[in-house]
Amino acid sequence: MGSAALASPRESPAATREGSTRAVSSALTCVLCSVEIPCTRRSRLKRIYCSNACRQKAYRQRARLTSDERPEPIRVPNAARWQALDSFIGRDEELATLNRYFRQHRLITLFGPAGAGKTRAATEFATSAAQMFPDGVHLIELSKITDPDLVAQAVALTVRAADRLDNTVSDSLPQVLHDKNALLILDNCEHLVDTCSELVDTLLHHCPQIRILTTSRETLRLPGEKVFSIGPLAVEDAMQLFTDRALNAAPALTLHDGNREFVKSICDRLDRLPLAIELGARLVRLFPLDYIVDRLNNRFDLLTSGARSADAKHHSLYAAIDWSYSLLNDNEQVLLRRLSVLPGGFDVELATAVSADLELPVIELISSLESKSLLATAPDASGLPRFRQWESVRAYAHERLIEFGELPDAVEHLVSALTAIAAPLTECFTPSRKLVDRLLAEQDNLQKAVDHLRGRNDGREPLLAGALARCRTSQGVVAKVHELLEASLRVKNAPPPHRVVALNEATWSAAWQGNRKRALELGQQSAEVAKQVNLLLRCQALTGLAYAYQELEDYQNALIRFAECLDLIRLVGDPQSIALCGHNLAWSSILADDLDTGEETLAEILPLYESIPELSKRASLWHTAGALYLRRGDYSNARRYFTTGLTKADPTSVQTPYLIEGSGLVGLRTGRVEHGLRLLGAAERLRRANDAMCDVNWAKYVEAELAAFRSRMPSFDVDHHLDQGRRLSDAHTVVDLAVRQRPPSEAPQITLGSITEREQQVATLVAHGKTNVEIARQLRISERTVESHLDHVRTKLSLRSRAHVAAWVTQQLSAAR
Repeated sequence: MGSAALASPRESPAATREGSTRAVSSALTCVLCSVEIPCTRRSRLKRIYCSNACRQKAYRQRARLTSDERPEPIRVPNAARWQALDSFIGRDEELATLNRYFRQHRLITLFGPAGAGKTRAATEFATSAAQMFPDGVHLIELSKITDPDLVAQAVALTVRAADRLDNTVSDSLPQVLHDKNALLILDNCEHLVDTCSELVDTLLHHCPQIRILTTSRETLRLPGEKVFSIGPLAVEDAMQLFTDRALNAAPALTLHDGNREFVKSICDRLDRLPLAIELGARLVRLFPLDYIVDRLNNRFDLLTSGARSADAKHHSLYAAIDWSYSLLNDNEQVLLRRLSVLPGGFDVELATAVSADLELPVIELISSLESKSLLATAPDASGLPRFRQWESVRAYAHERLIEFGELPDAVEHLVSALTAIAAPLTECFTPSRKLVDRLLAEQDNLQKAVDHLRGRNDGREPLLAGALARCRTSQGVVAKVHELLEASLRVKNAPPPHRVVALNEATWSAAWQGNRKRALELGQQSAEVAKQVNLLLRCQALTGLAYAYQELEDYQNALIRFAECLDLIRLVGDPQSIALCGHNLAWSSILADDLDTGEETLAEILPLYESIPELSKRASLWHTAGALYLRRGDYSNARRYFTTGLTKADPTSVQTPYLIEGSGLVGLRTGRVEHGLRLLGAAERLRRANDAMCDVNWAKYVEAELAAFRSRMPSFDVDHHLDQGRRLSDAHTVVDLAVRQRPPSEAPQITLGSITEREQQVATLVAHGKTNVEIARQLRISERTVESHLDHVRTKLSLRSRAHVAAWVTQQLSAAR
């Protein structure tokens, strides 16, 4: 019946394997006195003691036993089949946790999806933990047993108790095992879960020293059962497993940094589950890595060559999942199929929507599918439960969905549900954080819906495309966004609100991609269509049009549209909308060099911004305020606003690089040159690391300031200090550098009149790049006198270096002009 027992390592030494000496964060106990002892895998393969004293005492006890008293070792002829022939990679933490759990629990279920490596983890644990169980570790393999009545018989045969049983096996087995201190491993219980539950419950009640480890895709649901989930491997472990098995299949294969991303992509798309990874690794003998990546959409045709010694259900990925599917009831199967149209995961609401034409107990079925390892769970941004199918399970279920002719109904329900979710975009000036989070959670499902609607002339496509575009651009991703929006705008007779949403997103997208004329055309269309819809959506359109003018550097037309938008928003009376619209007007005023209008607008909206919960939006306003005062030359207020933004906003926010750059420019203007340049370099690094866009006008301003400084200080090593900043990759460290570096708060108020005439002469020559020797010769004073004057200048102005003196003088001369 495919049953076997694992003998103690004393009788059947474990096969050596890669990494056998790696340390594991667990502890064992002394065989004699039970004191806990830290261990490595090597130490777990033999009897261990806490000291030589315990070892000698145990030896004397064994020596006193007569041959009749000595326990007979369990000898199982086919135990060697469970000694692995390949290396065991990963799961160190899981094995250590199992070791710890068995000190507290008598029943543990290794629970996980098909191909997660539950059996291998169980046998590895059995090999390493055999010394904990004097009466042996016994593996009962159940995958080939279909008759529930044979489960107890399989256990009896494995523990070699069949010849000592009276009456029925299930009644007599507890008597035989009553005084045994052993571990039973029931492998693959999912198809016999009721029978296994009954047997395990009986054994645990009547055999006080027995411990049981089960592996299953479904839990036993018994009192005292400790469920231990076995899920995906860690990224590095998954890649190591793939590499190891790939090199076994194709020793000539060369793996390097250039194809590392292909390996990672393969592992990620296979959910980092060991079975799928091992099947995929065998393909490298025939196909290059990039070919495998491209063909994983047809994974069931590729991943079919499992090991001959494996169970039939592990010969291919399809067989492994098909086994789980066959154990489901009809309602579970139909919901599993319907959920396959949701590549981005789902909550209960969306799961109910895609099965709206069926009367299903959705919550109960989701719970059941999760308990059978066919769904994974993860909370959404609000902390509510959200679920997803394993990628390979979803691919299998989608094939069955098509086979049953259910795809059209399922996708139509998905489109209707997402249209309802995105509808608030047509009724607001700017979406709430809650709506944005919901759309972000559904963005992969939105992509699925938009792909389905493409070319069908469906009026819902512009709305869903606009919602998807907003998700992508909010994450700094603009690739292919404009193409999907332009395609949605070819839909005829779409509802005006849907069309305005798509037109507005297309306006922004075209402007960000540098297609300014197209952005203006789209903005004008949006503003025209928006006259037919509500006031808030009309303000959306005016904002997009104003931005298009701004990108064309037509600042007067931009100011007119932003001002019109602010007037309309005031009619609505919503403080947050007024604040956001006013912010746009203030920024445009800065660009138009109308600083008075900008300052007046900021004075109105700064108090209103306190009611906006999203810190990123408030950080953007603090940057605008800092930029305005920077342009005015009011460096104290500029730094105050930049610092406020950095201390209150999330360091990983897309606004952080703007605030850091603002602080860096203040440094350049106030003599803290090295500090300012490091901040500019760090901001560049952070923005590049996040693949985020930078506002074009702000980028031009920063570049102009940097170029002006280079021209004033041609001998100063600007690039060296920029590179120092570029080496700072942690956002928190950079923010701390920008905020905690004490600014020379008095520097802006100090003028050339604050130092003596001779000190002015020396400082000015320093700014001209002269050396102390050259200055002494030109002024006809000693070199030591020059050094003394420079010390006085640095002390009076709180400047730290010669470069700071030169930068300060340059700034003062520029201000005087």
